[in-house]
Amino acid sequence: MRLRGCLSPDPKEKLLLMRTTEEQNNCQTCPAGGFKTMCGGQALIEGIMMRGPKKQAIVVRKPDGELAVKESQLKFIKDRYPVLGLPLVRGVVTFCASMVEGVKALMFSAEFYPEDEEAEPEEPSKFELWLEKRLGSEKMASLVVTLAVILGMPLLLGLYNISAETHELAWLLVFIHCACGIVLWPAAFVLPNALRAANDVRFTMVVSVASMMIWRLGFSYVLGIGFGMGAVGVWIAMVIDWVCRSAFFVGRFVSGKWKTKYKA
Repeated sequence: MRLRGCLSPDPKEKLLLMRTTEEQNNCQTCPAGGFKTMCGGQALIEGIMMRGPKKQAIVVRKPDGELAVKESQLKFIKDRYPVLGLPLVRGVVTFCASMVEGVKALMFSAEFYPEDEEAEPEEPSKFELWLEKRLGSEKMASLVVTLAVILGMPLLLGLYNISAETHELAWLLVFIHCACGIVLWPAAFVLPNALRAANDVRFTMVVSVASMMIWRLGFSYVLGIGFGMGAVGVWIAMVIDWVCRSAFFVGRFVSGKWKTKYKA
């Protein structure tokens, strides 16, 4: 394309010239015959996963020093269901798909490093024995920590120069978290760890992601903004998320379906 004299170029020609110049600048940073692309990665157990626009590769170093390589072609669900490629929906679908692939890659790397069943368990320290003797159980320890946080709130809030309204809000949020956490946290977060240890990974992952997206994120918007409850609405949505997780995970454990997933 040639620009004659000092006349301003046609807008279309100017845009084409800008694109051509940008492409040339980009190619200067690439090796001969190369091209620019985007990729992301995730750390694994003694390995790494790298993901590009079309393919995904996993490399794990085995205990004997050799490298295990797994390469796969990416298949996006939005290609089969175009409606999932719409804005907003696309982000949620991509996030969930990335979590699924990340967990699969992590499980693949974990297969090369099984737990040593013959290893002797570590002896508890004197402090741990003292706590076990004095507190008796984890629930009692959780109760003690919760009470310590509540009783220590006046001292903690006194360190900051905040208004009376903020002081009251902080008290309410801490009380909601402590009161509900001591009851719901074991079933909502400790129990799924046990299920995942029994290889019941897919169920726990789907429930966790779905509950977080629907209840914690969705209801945070509904209660916090729609009903004007602000931070309190976000905390209530968080508690609803805990209740949903607890119901599903306790039901899964009682049903015994997790036993079919375990592989010795």
